[in-house]
Amino acid sequence: MIRSARIAPGARRVHELRIQLPASCAESGNAVDVFWRQRKGPWQAERLPGLEAAASGFRPRRLSACLHPADLASASLPMPPLARPLLLKAARQAVAARSLNALEELLVAHGPRSEDGRMDLAWTSRQTARQQAQRLRHLGLSLRALLPPHGRPDLAAGRTVWVDGWALRPVGPQHLDILPPGHPSAGQEAAPGSAFAVAHWHFPLKALTPQSSSRWPRIAAGWAAAALALSLLAVHLDTRRLAARGQALKHDMTQRVKTAFPDMGMVLDPLRQASQQIEARRDGSADAIGDDLFSLIQAAAPVLDIAQGQIQTLAYQPGTLTLTWRDGARPAEARLAALREQASNQRITLTAEQDSLVITAQPAPMESSP
Repeated sequence: MIRSARIAPGARRVHELRIQLPASCAESGNAVDVFWRQRKGPWQAERLPGLEAAASGFRPRRLSACLHPADLASASLPMPPLARPLLLKAARQAVAARSLNALEELLVAHGPRSEDGRMDLAWTSRQTARQQAQRLRHLGLSLRALLPPHGRPDLAAGRTVWVDGWALRPVGPQHLDILPPGHPSAGQEAAPGSAFAVAHWHFPLKALTPQSSSRWPRIAAGWAAAALALSLLAVHLDTRRLAARGQALKHDMTQRVKTAFPDMGMVLDPLRQASQQIEARRDGSADAIGDDLFSLIQAAAPVLDIAQGQIQTLAYQPGTLTLTWRDGARPAEARLAALREQASNQRITLTAEQDSLVITAQPAPMESSP
């Protein structure tokens, strides 16, 4: 494990420090190129004996690093003129077609689309990028941007730059050929007089952050769950309050109907029963009992109260309500006679069968002609 390098008392304070990283497979102590500048000043270049020297010799406000050519793949491909989100999608699809690794295992960076319709692409594995970022972190350096070799400031002159035998040769103002050691064209110099625009595009470092190391998604999910729970509680309380108000309103209506119509035995639907009573009084048939289920149950309420716990089934056919007694629960004849007399007061007729009681409505009395 690499120990954190101590910052020397004479470490230079610089606005930005850019390090050319050694290959991920290289041992510690290899010489590295570093570039530094003050705010809006020109880039200065130095060669240091290793990353430890860079960590102890500078105190940058912003640290960026260029991946080693051996740690990435690159290509310059023609791209259609698309909006930025679609252009990024097209770039990722082009990389997926050229890489043996799954696209989810790669970090992809791309430059701008040039006038000739081509765009430089670079891709590397997440594991390699994470390893290089951890190497700098162990030295006390916090990486702000990870760039491809296109971001080396010394490429601005348009000349070929060598990195451990790899040739970085500018081709025009925006394209860069990266040639491995021993390549037949590696010894050719770049065309003279062609300046190169140093790349500012970089790999997405946020993609390297493990999901478990960030607590903000969990905090956001917790707040969302708490808000949902409070919303459900508020809805539940509102429902209970509305239900209580509904019951209180129904109770008040029932009491008003009983007060207005004292002869009404049972009030199940205050509004409907009150309307029926009013219509019956208007028609002059207030003493008549309807033969529908609702009217028969309302009229037979006193009988049902007396026979509570003794009825097995309750069946209705048009104009007839039939009660079936439980085994051994049929009342005696004297009791049945009392029920018939009470039912007569309610304008209904009781007919006792062997094991049942049939309830029918009495016809309305005929008005005598004058």
